[in-house]
Amino acid sequence: MREQTVIVIGAGLAGVACALALKEAHPKVRVRLAEMSEACLPGFRRMAPLAMPSSESLASGIDDAVLESVYRGKEFARHLFHRFDRDAYRQTLLAWGGNAEGCVEPARTAEYLTAALGAHGVECTPGRKAAQVTVPGSDGLFRVWFDVGNPWEGAFLVLAMGGTWHRGFGWVEEWGHRFRRGSPAFLALRLTESRWRALTHVSWPDVTVSWQNPDTGERIEAAGTVVWRYPFLEGSAIAALTAQAGEALRSAGIAGTLEIILPDLKRRGLDVASLQQQVQQSGGRPVAESAPPDFHPAAWGAIVKGARIAQDATWSQLNRRQIQTLASRLSRLSVKFSGSRQWRDEFSIQGGLDLDQFVPGTLQSRCVEGLYVVGEMLDLDGAPGGTNLHLTLAGAAVAATGIGNALSA
Repeated sequence: MREQTVIVIGAGLAGVACALALKEAHPKVRVRLAEMSEACLPGFRRMAPLAMPSSESLASGIDDAVLESVYRGKEFARHLFHRFDRDAYRQTLLAWGGNAEGCVEPARTAEYLTAALGAHGVECTPGRKAAQVTVPGSDGLFRVWFDVGNPWEGAFLVLAMGGTWHRGFGWVEEWGHRFRRGSPAFLALRLTESRWRALTHVSWPDVTVSWQNPDTGERIEAAGTVVWRYPFLEGSAIAALTAQAGEALRSAGIAGTLEIILPDLKRRGLDVASLQQQVQQSGGRPVAESAPPDFHPAAWGAIVKGARIAQDATWSQLNRRQIQTLASRLSRLSVKFSGSRQWRDEFSIQGGLDLDQFVPGTLQSRCVEGLYVVGEMLDLDGAPGGTNLHLTLAGAAVAATGIGNALSA
């Protein structure tokens, strides 16, 4: 194997995982890791606890359910998953201190991974921002200049700067790469109606949310949990919706009307016929105090109020039109929103570098030999639930293997 230096720019999870995998497989290779923040893994430290996938969920290996949750780059993801499957993903989380019953704490894991960098001999330099990069000339070396210190030289360059830092996109565009401008894929939507204030911290499980693109008329739907944190609407349903519609939402000024649909109203006794029976059975009981067993009282009260039913009105006082309005509100609740913030529990970036310009089996650039890109700089992202973390680790492992093979050639 040739004695070479590998430069990794970006000490987020993708860059750290790639550096560790490369150094573990090839201890004699010099790996230099630069991070603009004052500590490695700055974003990862702020993540919510990571749930361990169960052994049963891994039995089928690479299943279509996982790949179906990837909204762009599905076939590219399939290549990565074949080289770093779900069992390898689980084993990695176990190595970080997780277990089958518990979860992984990112802040504690960040300290573990930072210590592992030192133990494996990775030269990690935080607080150093890359200012300029040149591709190899006749000497075959990349050169990276920083805001402080001397430039670094290496035969291989790994870009792992995340999807929000666009200087790296400018470099690779000059080198012949195409990219789509990034935008947050997971957003919390800002409510514009004060009447929903009473639903603060109320969770609605198992709902469907839908939003219509005003430009194309396309209706986009996603299922999951909705959490009201006035003035924001969050939860897995909102995250899954914006993972699909984030770019369209942003182009529309992140405004519009969201519809929240409760499933199977008949089974839950909330369709028109069931509510009419409720009139017969409940009689003089106040409607606002008659929340179904699996329905949060505040949510029920808000819907009753939205149906223009008086707070002290009883079931026996309802007319047919009021019952139909109440059933309609339950089946399709309209919520106006304008503006957003990043969803805190899990985050991904839409956009990035065109996947056609990278070799799926190595993540090496087709435009510049020796250049590898991992993490959110690639136009590849998926729905919530661990998919993006899996993609990050898979990409890091594949790139490390690709560099190792090139070193051994």
